[in-house]
Amino acid sequence: MLQRKPRRSAQSPAPQTQPAADSEHGAAQLQPPPLQLKVQAPIQMEDGVVNMEPLTIHGGRPGNLDRLSGFNRDTSGMSVSPDEERVRQSSVEATTPLPFSGGGWDGEAIARQLGQYDRIPGTDSDAMRCVQTVALVSHILNGIPATNSYLSSIKLQGLLAGEMTDRKRTSLNVIDYTKSQIESQHATFGDLYWVIEAIHAMFYRDDRGTPLGEIHDQVTPIIDFSSNMTRMNVWCGSSTEIMTQAAGLANGEQFLLNTWRVSFNTIFDSLEGYEDANRVTYNREDEDTGRVTRHTVRRYRFREGVKPPHGDIDRNRDTMSGHQMLIYKDASSGEIKMYEPELSEGGRHLYNLSQDSSVLDGLFTDQPDFEIFEYVQILGKMTPMSFGMAQP
Repeated sequence: MLQRKPRRSAQSPAPQTQPAADSEHGAAQLQPPPLQLKVQAPIQMEDGVVNMEPLTIHGGRPGNLDRLSGFNRDTSGMSVSPDEERVRQSSVEATTPLPFSGGGWDGEAIARQLGQYDRIPGTDSDAMRCVQTVALVSHILNGIPATNSYLSSIKLQGLLAGEMTDRKRTSLNVIDYTKSQIESQHATFGDLYWVIEAIHAMFYRDDRGTPLGEIHDQVTPIIDFSSNMTRMNVWCGSSTEIMTQAAGLANGEQFLLNTWRVSFNTIFDSLEGYEDANRVTYNREDEDTGRVTRHTVRRYRFREGVKPPHGDIDRNRDTMSGHQMLIYKDASSGEIKMYEPELSEGGRHLYNLSQDSSVLDGLFTDQPDFEIFEYVQILGKMTPMSFGMAQP
């Protein structure tokens, strides 16, 4: 029988904690550093400039792009670099032109090749940009007007959030430049990679993902009139449930998906000598806000052969690692398709689920012996407005 030791994610390491000497009744009094969850507090922007090898820019892209990288990265621990070959397969050369045609472009051709990772030396938040990549592709699929509407609205949202810094100013310039390149039909995949980096840099540190409570407004900013977001909270426990939900979409509508990998009871495993405790009380300090909160949690007890329902997940006890994707119904054919921005074997980002939905099975690779279970949550439905619909 396997010894239980929950798997640790590079994006969500277990908290390192020390029990205090005055613990009693089996409840340890702890003062841990903050849990590394995807639901972190908003980041206060500051200036952050590093010295990097200059990147040669063709076509007038804004200077000072080094301000978009190296910002408040945590270099104290081990970092995991993606496999270079998988990055190469899952990206295209920055100079590759976008597939413009007539007055529009082929949005699905872009989605097939555009992921959150790129080959550009100057970008460094690739692993944290899934929300921003999904947001951009959601609008790219609906055409040039929808894409530029999104860029304008996310720019305004950034202007209204926090103080103006050199980092934010550079981000705004990159957004303006990308819009002009798209409008003149001279934009490249490199322009899209840089604008994804810029949007992420405008709101967050380079080593941070998007907090759960801010995902909706990143995907459809408040004043984005190209798409309407209906917030949802639907959990799916199988590929069949996902396809059943997707069948109810109208042509052109999209689902914003959040996949969750949940390691249960990790707070206990982080405490030496308390791996088998049934209850623990601890204080947690948020590393961004400094706010301290007190929590008492009990060990989750599993029933053999039964997957824990999503309502049993406790963010104060369990570790959650999230990722965002799209499922949509093709505006013309009505086929159900999925966009995945992450690295993949063969570099594939777009899947036709109406033809083969087996890729969804990979979203539910539970490991009960290690107390790890996977879930899919539908966070919202995006309905394109008429002027933003994809061109035929």
